[in-house]
Amino acid sequence: MFYDNIAKCREELGDTATELMVGTIICALEKDGQIFNSNGEYIKDASMQALEDSMSDANTLEKVQGMFTKCYDDAVQSGSTGREQTMKISNCVLPFVSLFDKL
Repeated sequence: MFYDNIAKCREELGDTATELMVGTIICALEKDGQIFNSNGEYIKDASMQALEDSMSDANTLEKVQGMFTKCYDDAVQSGSTGREQTMKISNCVLPFVSLFDKL
């Protein structure tokens, strides 16, 4: 489902880059409908569950969840909200998307 949404978003956004772009990831997560609140901000618990649903290796999952938590906390503590907060978190966690092996 996630990679189907990635493909749809790439087409919609005209994303032809070989590496995933942050906007494409956000678009795919928006299509999921469970990761963002009404302000377009990550819902931490839903995001942690999505990571768990996306990774099979427990050690990798633990590391990535720790990194997501740091990215999330840093963005929240910066005072950013809405789309700005989501962009900060997404840019921070983008390198980990390649570890999603259960999607």
